[in-house]
Amino acid sequence: MKRLISGSLAFVLLLLCSCTGGVEASPSESGGEGSTAPSKSAETLAPTEGVEDARGILGSHATDIRMGLTEFGLEEAPFSSAPDDAKEVFAHSCTTSYTDQILGVTYDYSLTLDSNFQVIGASFGIVNNSAEEDMYQALAALYLGFCATMPYDESDTAAAKQFVLDNLYDINAKNRAELVIGDAKFELYGLKAGYHFGQCWLDVSKVNK
Repeated sequence: MKRLISGSLAFVLLLLCSCTGGVEASPSESGGEGSTAPSKSAETLAPTEGVEDARGILGSHATDIRMGLTEFGLEEAPFSSAPDDAKEVFAHSCTTSYTDQILGVTYDYSLTLDSNFQVIGASFGIVNNSAEEDMYQALAALYLGFCATMPYDESDTAAAKQFVLDNLYDINAKNRAELVIGDAKFELYGLKAGYHFGQCWLDVSKVNK
């Protein structure tokens, strides 16, 4: 089945090119200049002046994720300030979703951020609305594998992406796969009806060492 997931990705990439504007292959996979990983952006969101905030994953930034996921049709989610009773936990948050009627899936993400817009927690999801099972698995591998490559100081994008590809088919709500790289913890899980996925998620959170 893992061969089915990886073998379907080439077809999905071609389909995405015609349906959602396309996703280029990363340099490590193709030798080209395009990248599927959310990349550091010139756009800068102003941190809280004079405040050092270590609540987030060091070196991460909301803009990298928000801009990178426009490749999947997701608009850059607007920011909301934390309510007073949650400000000790996070400073900002954002969430958005996009339903691809042609592919039959819904993509979403939610971020909680510190005062410097570093990621405290991120949840990336893909819901199967009407896609065939093999197509859904390939799309989930593509989307969640992409999300796993979010940049931060101690990131290992190849290892994080491979973690998703290696564990996607075996997960369910009770059987989660976990990986820690640097100060980020990756958790992969999903909901199934028998052997058929309805939803899959990748959560990324700050590990306090």
